[in-house]
Amino acid sequence: MNDFPEVGKRLKTYRLAAGYTAETLAAAVSKKFPNSGVSRQLVFNIENGRRRMDLSSLIEIARTINVNPLSILCDLDRPFMRIESGSFSGLTPMGVCRLFGANEFSLCAKEGAPDARQIKVVCTAIELTNQVDSVKEIVESEDPEGSNTGLLFSWVSETNLLNALGVELPDAMKDIDSKARKIVTLISSYINSVAYNE
Repeated sequence: MNDFPEVGKRLKTYRLAAGYTAETLAAAVSKKFPNSGVSRQLVFNIENGRRRMDLSSLIEIARTINVNPLSILCDLDRPFMRIESGSFSGLTPMGVCRLFGANEFSLCAKEGAPDARQIKVVCTAIELTNQVDSVKEIVESEDPEGSNTGLLFSWVSETNLLNALGVELPDAMKDIDSKARKIVTLISSYINSVAYNE
């Protein structure tokens, strides 16, 4: 189900962020899910890449440490990067989210959850991917100012968020983003000049 070492590293990061040792996590999972097979040894082996995590253990652990299971399965901080090995080889983390039926509306991180940042990154990436064709059509049109400029402002705002979070856009989106930014700058300058002259 997973790429052992990377999944283990992410599990350990989230476990520590939630304030658990391997032993206290296993105890918390067992208390919450009495028939669970999660033990300190299992947690240790998963984190050290010695053991695969089955689906029930993934869900029980994720619910106990208050993270989305997808945050453990793949690197949501890099939503556009292709996964090179393992069960999800060839997909992007965004693609893995979609594989499990997740979208920007169903992926919700609880306030203060250890994976809140990662969920925000992948939700924004999904939203941009959903908008890319419409934004491309606007920036390549003869009269972009007469188009849905609200979408352009939204696009630029979301790409600014990803940039602030250290996420690089794929090359195909960079050109569209550059054109969208130029149009938004022109529109903003025009609006400012009209407002100034009134």
